Amino acid sequence: MVRNIVVLGGSSHPKLTETICNHLGVPPAKIFLGKFAVGETRVEIIESVRGKDVFIIQSGGGKVNDHLMELLITVSACKTASARRVT
Repeated sequence: MVRNIVVLGGSSHPKLTETICNHLGVPPAKIFLGKFAVGETRVEIIESVRGKDVFIIQSGGGKVNDHLMELLITVSACKTASARRVT
């Protein structure tokens, strides 16, 4: 098992996140992805990412605008939460 890494998966391709996590031998981190009542994107990272290397799995297919905003908000949340690196 790899230590000090966190794998976050967006809503665009959950199967890909699961496959990557199984290959690495790490569980996917808990993250809440949703929408506010007014339609704005909501991202809440449940697990601590402080001092860890964070890998975000998000493809650009499907609802491109929603997935891109979800990715950018997730990157911002990781940086705010003092992640060591975000990839």
